[in-house]
Amino acid sequence: MRRRLTDKASALRTEEYFAARARRANPAKIARILKRVGKGNAAVAGDELPAELVVKRRKRSG
Repeated sequence: MRRRLTDKASALRTEEYFAARARRANPAKIARILKRVGKGNAAVAGDELPAELVVKRRKRSG
């Protein structure tokens, strides 16, 4: 019984940790990193980014 409770507490702490990390995430930075990492590699079906993470490029003036 005690083992089950410690496992549950550990799972809840892990869930809270990832939730906090997700709140601090910067979708634009993630998209830049993923674009750089995937350069030269063909996309595999199912590996596309969700539409809400796709960052639209701004035109530079000048």
